[in-house]
Amino acid sequence: MKKYTGSLYTLLGLALVVLTSCGGTNLTYVWKDPRYGGGYLTSVMVVGVSEDLARRRLFEEVFVREFEKRGIKAVASIKVLGPDTRLTRDTVKAEAARLRMDAVLATRLLSTGKEEISQQPNISTMPSAQYGNVDLYFYAFDAQSAYPGALGKHYVVRLETNVFDTDTEKLIWTASSQTVEPESVREIIESLCEDIMDRLHQDKLLR
Repeated sequence: MKKYTGSLYTLLGLALVVLTSCGGTNLTYVWKDPRYGGGYLTSVMVVGVSEDLARRRLFEEVFVREFEKRGIKAVASIKVLGPDTRLTRDTVKAEAARLRMDAVLATRLLSTGKEEISQQPNISTMPSAQYGNVDLYFYAFDAQSAYPGALGKHYVVRLETNVFDTDTEKLIWTASSQTVEPESVREIIESLCEDIMDRLHQDKLLR
């Protein structure tokens, strides 16, 4: 009887792992510039790179609200730049500098669609040597990935979040995320925000 009970607990545990890995948001890789010595961020401009203004506004509002809860001064780009201003390195930097923001956090969509999902994503990465020559939101990465135990195809939304130092314009932190089988855009944004804030705190960019 004990042996059967133990096996049942094992099966339940495995089922829980599988169910957990098939939903929600995970950060699939994170990188922080080891040379960064600017300390904790105190002010951030939030940029949601999207042509859909409603989604951009929602994204920026959620992140601004969470930054403010943590005592960080934050502004939404759509409010200070307006919806018609084209998001470029020059326009964003100029406004962030004018408002004396420490950093710019920008998130863009990488991909959406059905794909094979692994139980435990494990990607190590770092920006390529060319990253200083490309545009504000698009960085090339030299990445090696390992995905043990594929679980089958699921609908996945992949995003990339970058944090730039306003003064130097250098990338100081980046993360890619995957959200599996999301029920709504709000769910994607709120779950991503929670994971990003936790990791920024872990990486000593937020108090």
